[in-house]
Amino acid sequence: MAAVTSPLRACRGLLKELRIAKGSGYRNSVAYKHVLEQFRRNQVTEAYRDHSVTLDLLHEDITAFRVSVTHPDT
Repeated sequence: MAAVTSPLRACRGLLKELRIAKGSGYRNSVAYKHVLEQFRRNQVTEAYRDHSVTLDLLHEDITAFRVSVTHPDT
């Protein structure tokens, strides 16, 4: 079973392999720019997803509160 790695660790590993393959000019390569662009996109997507989950949970809490206020268990 494969171990789950953090996105940052995966990105750094890819860049390390690229540096080994390309040599000192690896930062000027299209592959380097692509890896960084995809990593940054992933960060934004994860931040959006986390925000969306937080809003969903907040909505559920508000809905539960409204139900408990309008229909108290007394």
